[in-house]
Amino acid sequence: MAASDPRTHRGGRAEPLRRRIPRQDSAVLGGEGRVGRALICTAALLTVSLCAVWATTLTRTTPRSSAAECSRWRAAPAHECAGCHAKIYAEWRSSLHALAFDDPIFRAEYEPAPSRFCSNCHADAEALFGHDAHDGVSCSSCHRPDDTAPRQVGVEGCGRCHQFHYAPDETIYDPADALQDTVHEWRRSDAARMGVTCVDCHMPLVGDGAGRHHNHRVAGAADEWLVAQALDVSTSAHRQGERIEVTMRVEAADVGHRVPTGDVFRRLRVAAWTDGGDPVERWLGREFAAVTASTGEGFRLRPVLDSRVPAPGDGEAVELRLSVPDAEGPLHWSVELHRMPVATASQRNFDPETVKVTAAYGSIELER
Repeated sequence: MAASDPRTHRGGRAEPLRRRIPRQDSAVLGGEGRVGRALICTAALLTVSLCAVWATTLTRTTPRSSAAECSRWRAAPAHECAGCHAKIYAEWRSSLHALAFDDPIFRAEYEPAPSRFCSNCHADAEALFGHDAHDGVSCSSCHRPDDTAPRQVGVEGCGRCHQFHYAPDETIYDPADALQDTVHEWRRSDAARMGVTCVDCHMPLVGDGAGRHHNHRVAGAADEWLVAQALDVSTSAHRQGERIEVTMRVEAADVGHRVPTGDVFRRLRVAAWTDGGDPVERWLGREFAAVTASTGEGFRLRPVLDSRVPAPGDGEAVELRLSVPDAEGPLHWSVELHRMPVATASQRNFDPETVKVTAAYGSIELER
């Protein structure tokens, strides 16, 4: 069998070669075949929904005569920061932080039942300083308005919005459980033991000389390149009767938390199929069931299964076996991160294609 062309992805669109480094693994296929393996290249560490709320001293593109003139002293709206920090402002404006309040997935959940519990993070600067809610998480969300220091540095700063439990008045889920548990996942990982934090991967340094700064685009779960760095996928397959038995091993690569992390809607879809055949798929994520509440009184939805891929140092790889009907032609496989399950996306009138990111994919040429 032959490995797939690493540039072929989504209807033949060319991808940068650096996104995949194909490697061959031995496997039993017709007695002497080999399996194509997609080894994700190593570059960034933390993935899917941990948008780092980090504050570094902004690099000025225009000098000012004194600190008193900086609009940060007045906890100004983001657009007032653009005069001195145009490049960083442009990066932020294209980020999910800037779109936090307007993100369609958030709006689909928020609009039926608006809550300060949600908007305090998704419109953080509005909650803190009365800024426009549509600025989402903006400059003053992270940078203190009274001096050049950050509001709260490092992982703990990120934890303000990426480590929290269900609301105390939640009537369905148990407030004893974490809605987002990303910081705790990081603490159990090799990344934490090595001192690698959110900013190291979600806000890498860019630029040269005096213009060198942390990228405020804050790559996250919707960033295909970053998601691809999080997983290392290997595959093997063999024919058995009229079926193709596929083994897929999905393990964390350069990531400091579970994959996916963040919102409970997020799932990994692992699938295999032959040309013209329907995919056989498995979903990895958090599953909830109505069980006795943490108080011992009544029932609440609580997590009963977590099949997500653990971060390095926090657990074993996930190995799945899929039985696919035999057919002519190659066997295809993929691993996708879905920001919400397909059924949920359809219920909320989203095109499922718009809420997924492909992490890895490949083909295996089966030999008769």
